[in-house]
Amino acid sequence: MMRCLSFVLFLLLSAPLHADETTLKDNASHLSLPTCDDKKLHELLTAKISEYYQKHSAVSQLEKRMQKLISRSMKHFNEVDVASFSPQDNIYVANKLMSIKINDGLENKEIRLCRTAIVPNLPIVYLLIYPDNYYYMVDIINFVGTPSNREFFVIYD
Repeated sequence: MMRCLSFVLFLLLSAPLHADETTLKDNASHLSLPTCDDKKLHELLTAKISEYYQKHSAVSQLEKRMQKLISRSMKHFNEVDVASFSPQDNIYVANKLMSIKINDGLENKEIRLCRTAIVPNLPIVYLLIYPDNYYYMVDIINFVGTPSNREFFVIYD
């Protein structure tokens, strides 16, 4: 049975070492977010997914097949309109969107949401990309695991 986990990826951006909080917020809001088909983003994502699968090896042939199918489906992401995304689309993504809008004070234009194509019997995996100081935070939502059980990974590039 597939479960949902979220991973978090950080992409390091060039920034001055000494800045006040206002400057950090201003710079974060003006960052150009990576696109859903960004090559570097996909390299980091593939590395994290491979690392996860190595740590959590398949116990059956069916599970091994599902891992391969999920990996293939994650090679291409389509952008989803953040403003029109609703809890009916995916409650976990909607909750995370609401959380970062409130807690980080971000607007829809400062957030990018990507998803895999709809494939029968496979979960739709979402990438939620948003600025956090001088980093891009990328949440991988609905990959595997349960929504309440989250594992976080940090990648500095």
